[in-house]
Amino acid sequence: MRAGDITSHRLWMLRNFWLTFAAVTLRIHLGLLQGPLELTFEEAYPVVAWVPNLMVVERFLATRSRIAGAFHNTEQAIE
Repeated sequence: MRAGDITSHRLWMLRNFWLTFAAVTLRIHLGLLQGPLELTFEEAYPVVAWVPNLMVVERFLATRSRIAGAFHNTEQAIE
């Protein structure tokens, strides 16, 4: 942020939010996975704590950048 790169800062803050929110989604995922799959907390935690949340935010960022890129290309074509 000191360098003034606001866009990069926003992207990392979105990732930070979703990784912090993993504490909430972890409880949901553990409840769903520990019962049917009979996984222990130690077995389930590495997979369900970080991976799903990172997948969600990275997918969101990729979709958002694709949409922004398409919009930017359309604007250039109009000019």
